Amino acid sequence: MKQRLSVWVAGILLVAAGARALEPIEERIGPLAPGMFSAEVERALGAPEANPGAEEPGRVETIWHYPAQDLTLTLVASRQGLVPTLESIVAGRASPLHTTRGIGIGSTRADVLAAYGEQAGAMGMDNLLTLDLPGGYLDIDLTPDATGERRVERMVLSAEVRFTDDEELQD
Repeated sequence: MKQRLSVWVAGILLVAAGARALEPIEERIGPLAPGMFSAEVERALGAPEANPGAEEPGRVETIWHYPAQDLTLTLVASRQGLVPTLESIVAGRASPLHTTRGIGIGSTRADVLAAYGEQAGAMGMDNLLTLDLPGGYLDIDLTPDATGERRVERMVLSAEVRFTDDEELQD
């Protein structure tokens, strides 16, 4: 009995390990980081409004919405039945959440440049900053306010997710 229980627990761990970010990402938006499993996201934010996403060979995508936080999350798995992994986080105009470095909706372009330094300047344009972070990307959409100062209107944090070998995950 003890041996069977160990095998069963190991099987659950293998299924849970269906996908992870290629490289651990340290950046977050609020409590969320790409590479988190769906259960971790639900513990952080509660139950989502879920929409089935696209399904193609080797990839199943689900979109989760959190209207109160103005968040849209993309979770992916290599096939149905595996634990989905958070691939991207979109924080919209009404989101109260901030990045690890304190940038949120309404922050100025100058705030972003001060917080991210060279990472922000390398791929920046007037209306969009793309930050090349270890393990992922942070895209920041900017829009001018009434005074012409560019402010953060939307943030997208994403990482490339790697799937484990499906053969390991079969019963």
